[in-house]
Amino acid sequence: MSPDNTQPGNQQPTPPEAPIGAQPQPQPAVVAASTPQPEQAPAFEQQQPFVASTPVGVTQPVASAPVAQPSIPVERKRGVGIIVAAIVGLIGLGVVAFLVITTAGQPTKKDYIEAVDQFAIVSSANKALSSDASTAINTVATSTDSDFDKNIENLDKSIANIKEENDKLGKLRASNYGEGGELYKAFNNKLVSYIALSKDLRQSLVSVRPAMVICSDTTSTSDADARTSIFKKCSDAIGRVENVPLKPFSDYISVLKAKYIELADIIETISKISNPYASDSYDGYKALLNKVYGIQDDVSAASKAYHEGIDKLENESSPEETAIAFSRYIQSQANKK
Repeated sequence: MSPDNTQPGNQQPTPPEAPIGAQPQPQPAVVAASTPQPEQAPAFEQQQPFVASTPVGVTQPVASAPVAQPSIPVERKRGVGIIVAAIVGLIGLGVVAFLVITTAGQPTKKDYIEAVDQFAIVSSANKALSSDASTAINTVATSTDSDFDKNIENLDKSIANIKEENDKLGKLRASNYGEGGELYKAFNNKLVSYIALSKDLRQSLVSVRPAMVICSDTTSTSDADARTSIFKKCSDAIGRVENVPLKPFSDYISVLKAKYIELADIIETISKISNPYASDSYDGYKALLNKVYGIQDDVSAASKAYHEGIDKLENESSPEETAIAFSRYIQSQANKK
């Protein structure tokens, strides 16, 4: 999920790179949203003025010459016209206000370019987080204490950095309007889960580090007594492990604890057999070896389950698909002329 940064100005932003491991996807067609137009106000017929008539009860005088009638003022009903005009005016103002409200927050081309640039920064932060997490995982049992502390420090910085940069992305207009807003919301939800998973991984590594260092020495000697001592120390150290948020990790530690205790007892028993190939001891020796092989198989299966569990958690929280959808949309909007 790392699109290339786009320089502001007249240049069009370049399409973003697909996230790590993502296959190139066809660009979806973008349908431009039409601006709603106000309906034409209905025409109102002009009201005809009222014509004055002779008031009821007034008798026309009889005379050969016309007699002027007193002027009877007739009040026009102006209230109807005023109300109609007011309604028409309110309708017009309402339509204008609607258009202002619905278009005022609409992102501009510049807004989308800004979102593309910030999304590229978030993508780079995600790459750094993935790299630092991998380093911490792969060296948890083999690195020196100072190197391990440095690896955890780098992981902490990467987690904080991607959160900070994503917060900036979430405040942009392009991330809060229309289709872009919906796509960013989906991306953000996934990214929040991914960051939470990274924090749990970080805590799990810190918790298991002491035991993993001790247990990594189990093959450093061929002496039976020394190996028995190492396995016992390993199982004791694993038994003291606490606060492992990642379930695949905690399950794996539980299996190691049980199997290393069993293995230590078997190796101690084998070390007491003076001549394992003697007729009276061979069968027992062979049975013990089969138990050792069985323990090795159980530990290997637990290790496989651990990796599969971590992969499942990563896939469930991966923001890759939502990142592709959001980056394509803002890129397409930024490329519009």
